[in-house]
Amino acid sequence: MELRRVRLATAWRQVEVIALVVDDAYRRRGIGTRLLAEAERWAYDLRCGKIRVRSNAERDHAHSLYRRSGFEPARAETLFEKQVGPVRPKTATFGWPSTMPRTIR
Repeated sequence: MELRRVRLATAWRQVEVIALVVDDAYRRRGIGTRLLAEAERWAYDLRCGKIRVRSNAERDHAHSLYRRSGFEPARAETLFEKQVGPVRPKTATFGWPSTMPRTIR
């Protein structure tokens, strides 16, 4: 599980669960519930007023875990993306452009 403490000028300090993944072989054993409880304890210790977790709309099992742990849906989000060029091959090398002055290299 990855957690991050967030401070926003317009909101109380909060903790955001960045990633919470339990291996398929270990699901439905209370591990996710315990991880969320630990995140909540950490948020409380940091005097954060809120804990958040983001989840893909299709992850119904995760949503039921969050609801059982006292989380409530806050809002629906839509992801927008735009392709800005061709996909670079995995073998692409990234180096200094030949036009860059040597003093910077």
